[in-house]
This record gives sequence, structure tokens and C-alpha cells, in this order.
Amino acid sequence: MVPDDSRLAAFFGMTQTVGKFDSVEAADRFLDRVDTSIRGCSDRQAALEVPATAEVDVPQGRGATYEISLTLSESESLTFRVALIRVGSRVAQVTFTPTQRFDLSPHEFNVLVQRAALRITQL
Repeated sequence: MVPDDSRLAAFFGMTQTVGKFDSVEAADRFLDRVDTSIRGCSDRQAALEVPATAEVDVPQGRGATYEISLTLSESESLTFRVALIRVGSRVAQVTFTPTQRFDLSPHEFNVLVQRAALRITQL
């Protein structure tokens, strides 16, 4: 990031984290636990909502995307687009934080997630 560039948003972020499990089954169990946790986050934290989820078609695996919204005040919220994908025994989490000036459509985020799934196979 370029901190002196006034055109850049104050908040912007995209990360990818990859983990390797002992087996495909272990990776699937992990995805199931995280999926359950994400879908129930508003039960544990009133300021969090998960208004949108979608399955992702991943060759040799599976995945899902989540839109997670954190209410900061009556007029302000922060959105996170998160994907969890499994290819073989590897799992990746891709997180994108949109801004008022820059966001990805659901289709664009899905394309990004597909590229992340391809990168997993090259590790």
C-alpha cells in the first residue's frame, strides 16, 4: 500500500491464508465447523450478520462464500466478503474488505475465489 496516495481508500484489504490437513476428510470437517460457526455468528454477536452465502464450484473440492456485516453504529457498517475453499486436503480462506469507492460484485469475488482454488493446487 502507498500511505501518501490520497486516492486510496482508508480501509482496504484482501488476504489469503492456506492450511494443509492430514486428509481430505479432516479438511472437510474443518470447513463444516467453520461454516456452522459463521452461520451462527449473529447468535453470539448481535452486531454481526451474515446476509448472504453461496456455494462455490471448485474442481476437486468444494467451497462457500459469505458476506459478513459488522454494524459499527446506526449509520455505519463494515462488510467482509469471505470464501472458504477446499482442494484436496488444502483449505484456503480468502477475505476481501470492500470500501465505499471499491468493491467486487458477487461474480467478481467468485472469479477471485476460483483463482485462489487454482493457486492451492500449485503449492
